[in-house]
Order: sequence, then C-alpha cells, then structure tokens
Amino acid sequence: MDEIVTFLTDNKEWLFSGAGVVFIAGICRIFFKKRQTESNQTILAGEGSTNVQSGRDVHINIDKRVKKK
Repeated sequence: MDEIVTFLTDNKEWLFSGAGVVFIAGICRIFFKKRQTESNQTILAGEGSTNVQSGRDVHINIDKRVKKK
C-alpha cells in the first residue's frame, strides 16, 4: 500500500495531466464497459398501413370518440 501512495505522490503531475487522465479513462472503460446488444430491426409495410417499430415498450392510446373521415 505504501508503494502505491509513493507512486501517486511522485507522479501526481503526470497522473493528473492530459495523458494520465486519458490512460485512466481507458482502463476504466475496459473494466466498466456495458455490453450493447446488436439490434437488427426490419419492418415491411404495405401501402396505406400504419407501422410502429420500437426497441422497447410502445403504448398507443386511441381515442374512440374521434371519427375518421
């Protein structure tokens, strides 16, 4: 533990300069990277159709009092 504290105090200028921040951010990104799932969504629509495509939940409220002409 003393070695780490000594290293940090001896190299604090380098560590908190631009190069050190980029290096630490890269290491953190490797360890804490969220896995993104690939999504290949396709939709085929006919003429005059209404289509809704979403990667999550979709809530559609249709007011039945409105009459379409």
